Amino acid sequence: AAKQYSKLTDTDYELNLKNQDDYRQLKNSTGKLHGIIHLSYLWKSNISSDEYIDAQFAFQRAFSDVFSNKGLVLAIVADKSVKVLENDDLDPYKHTIHTFQKNLIVDYPLLNVLSIDMDQTIDEERAAGYILSEMKSDSVVKFVSFRGHKRFISKINKVEPSQPLSTDKYNVTGNGVYLVTGGATGIGLAISNELVSEGAKDIIILGRSILPNDIDPDNLQDLPENDQKRIIGLKKLKDKGANVHYYSVDLGNREQMEATADKIKHVFPKLDGIIHCAVHNVAFRPLDSITDENIHESLNAKVTGTVNLDSAFQKFNPEFVLLFSSLNAQIPHRNSAEYAVANAFMDGFAYHKQLRGSNYIAMGWPGWNEVGQSANAAEGNFIKKIGV
Repeated sequence: AAKQYSKLTDTDYELNLKNQDDYRQLKNSTGKLHGIIHLSYLWKSNISSDEYIDAQFAFQRAFSDVFSNKGLVLAIVADKSVKVLENDDLDPYKHTIHTFQKNLIVDYPLLNVLSIDMDQTIDEERAAGYILSEMKSDSVVKFVSFRGHKRFISKINKVEPSQPLSTDKYNVTGNGVYLVTGGATGIGLAISNELVSEGAKDIIILGRSILPNDIDPDNLQDLPENDQKRIIGLKKLKDKGANVHYYSVDLGNREQMEATADKIKHVFPKLDGIIHCAVHNVAFRPLDSITDENIHESLNAKVTGTVNLDSAFQKFNPEFVLLFSSLNAQIPHRNSAEYAVANAFMDGFAYHKQLRGSNYIAMGWPGWNEVGQSANAAEGNFIKKIGV
């Protein structure tokens, strides 16, 4: 890794791992490729954790035109990208690599994808042997992990609960105070209504839209339609007896989030729970058409917003933090890389926080029929398949 692309010898190159043009220059300098082994996320990486997602998008967009070449092998090797053993640590940014690979399988069926996770007990010589062995194998297994001398494979199995699921752990507190991101519309509003029905007294809603104060809900014709819906939804919450506190804030802006948390802290020293529902509109785009702006917009709420929410509001010591993720992180739909990766980050972040003693939960939803992305999308059935 380096600040910019540089050819050192006929076989050695340096490049900026986050720069798509550097990868393109590398690709154009190498001639026909039969395989790619990507080791930049293994053990001591030259980039920080929060740069892994940008680096993966840069690499995959640059090489997307060769991913359709029949027989090409792409092996990406990392550590802390997947949980295998009970106390495995997990980097939520590296966890997205697993989902990147799943997306490639869907988008490029001719590409031979291999995802390998290794712990730090494995020395370099043994690691090289494992990687080459997996690349030579005729196995259909695409996702492999090594812990010491043991090999594990990733599978999705149906699990029947051994006992009825308990709903007693996180009861809604009577007269409780709850914060809901994206709580003025769609799924967030549905959740806010349910909290009020269960006895919550104060609902704090964070939304990106700037809504006028003290406007007559019966005189909204001059406002955009979406803002009209938000104001009507908030009024219905108030009519049910709740105290509704709406704050306009960009979840992806750390300074705004810190300032908003400080304002709320003056009124509510503690929050009983936080539910993170905010999401950017889902867009289906092939890799080669995704722009840097697309990536920023798609990750703003679920990746940057999740990190900022945790940083700004952990001082409230909530009983729980519930992150609304999607099944699309586990079973991606075609051309949904941005959305799948954003949800995979939320899944990894929740586990990362659990290991450190926080009551974080990620729920991988399927599509909702009446509200949310499923109900609003023109793609309808596709969105229902990929989740909320």
